[in-house]
Amino acid sequence: FSLALAPPLADLPSDVETIVVSAPAHAVAQTPGSYGCSYHDLAEIVGDTTKRHIIHYILSRGASDDAGVLHHVNLMACDKAIASLRSGTSAPCEQLMGLCTASLLSAGYGASGTSLPPGTGLPVLGANGPRYVVISRHFYNVALKKNVNDVGTEYTIQMTKTLRPNELSQITLGVANLVIPPNSVGHAVQVCVYSYVCFCFIRKITICLGLLWNWLHRTNG
Repeated sequence: FSLALAPPLADLPSDVETIVVSAPAHAVAQTPGSYGCSYHDLAEIVGDTTKRHIIHYILSRGASDDAGVLHHVNLMACDKAIASLRSGTSAPCEQLMGLCTASLLSAGYGASGTSLPPGTGLPVLGANGPRYVVISRHFYNVALKKNVNDVGTEYTIQMTKTLRPNELSQITLGVANLVIPPNSVGHAVQVCVYSYVCFCFIRKITICLGLLWNWLHRTNG
């Protein structure tokens, strides 16, 4: 599959709904690497549980990006509701990430955001789509800056109840067997990945991965 820059708003369906999922303010830790997480109920935001297709989204990066400490943001899908949390509140990432492991939205950067291919939607709500999500913010504060507060990080999501004929599925590939000695510079590691992988499924569903790229999170020390 491929994702593209967003079309002009006039090209979106007439029944498009726009919601904003906003992360609450977060004090960035004075440490080289840290996370901030918040919990959100999509049904509470839109007002019902009717199935929808996400067709376009845009990420607005908050004040931590201006401070140069924001690494990336993801919207993760939860397996179920977390009864102890209210929608829109912060919670320890250790509590949330064990229950919210599937990546729902990534990318979305840039002024025009990300659009799904024509005829394709990303399902949410309904009987099987994710309802509860987590905004995960990863910070790299290698300069140990003080008093950095992330405010204004949010996803603007456009969705429709007019379901498209195809639904996007996602596969996340990662490499965990990397060993890097502490305080090393230029250390080489060997990772074997196929340069081209193509998974073909029945019913005209084909996912081709022509390029694999990784997030490498490293702590030296």
